[in-house]
Amino acid sequence: MFKDSFKRLIIEAKEAPSFSDLEIKKQSQIWDWNIAPMFKAWAEIASEMKNKNDWNHFAKHVLNEVIDYNKVMEENK
Repeated sequence: MFKDSFKRLIIEAKEAPSFSDLEIKKQSQIWDWNIAPMFKAWAEIASEMKNKNDWNHFAKHVLNEVIDYNKVMEENK
């Protein structure tokens, strides 16, 4: 779900006129609706990590998510 809305916002920001209110709004929504909540969720989960094994699984999950979001950005450059 987040990746679909992220992709839509990336495309809308890219298609908006440069330096327009619409472009600024879409870029803001990318942060406010996708990235900031994801960081908050990851921080909450990270605070519950107890051992090295937990951290390794968490890091693997987070890095896979980062790779997926980067793919979306690269596809829509």
